[in-house]
Amino acid sequence: MNFLKRIFGITSKSGKSARDLDKIRIEKSAVKKKKEKVKKQKKKISRTTISTMPYERFISEYVMLVKSNVKIGKQTANLYSKSYLVPDINYSSLPSTEQEIKLLAYVDLLNGFDSSASVQVTMHNTKINKKDFEKRILLQHKDDGLDEERDEFNGILHDKLMLGQNGVHCKKYITIRKRFSMKLSH
Repeated sequence: MNFLKRIFGITSKSGKSARDLDKIRIEKSAVKKKKEKVKKQKKKISRTTISTMPYERFISEYVMLVKSNVKIGKQTANLYSKSYLVPDINYSSLPSTEQEIKLLAYVDLLNGFDSSASVQVTMHNTKINKKDFEKRILLQHKDDGLDEERDEFNGILHDKLMLGQNGVHCKKYITIRKRFSMKLSH
């Protein structure tokens, strides 16, 4: 009897009939097809970096309008954004009084914004390409009797660059997003 049940699909090891197993298989297949259809209907993926940036337009060369006519209570506001590249400073080489002055100036800058502004600090780390560094910055040999001095100077440059950075170059940006409100007229 068990042999006939297994041969003709009357029941399976789980105790379900072949018809029930077919229904389950068809339902799983339908769910899988729906998921594939949803994936196809998803939004197109942007092919460029600029097309991924959420902004409406540039107001000037440096200021962008992120979003216009945002309702905040009874007011509408436009949201603007501007980024600044912060010059690279080696704080460890500064005297402690200079370090304190720089730190206090940075704190004053951050505390100087009102509640309608948000500030974002971005650290963009890139690995230093040693060949590019040697080509752009290091002095090349000229066979004029001064190559030994060039090598010494290049060694100093190399040591200063790698000091505390582990071969990583860091660019720092401060991005300020500011909301400018306008009252709605009734």
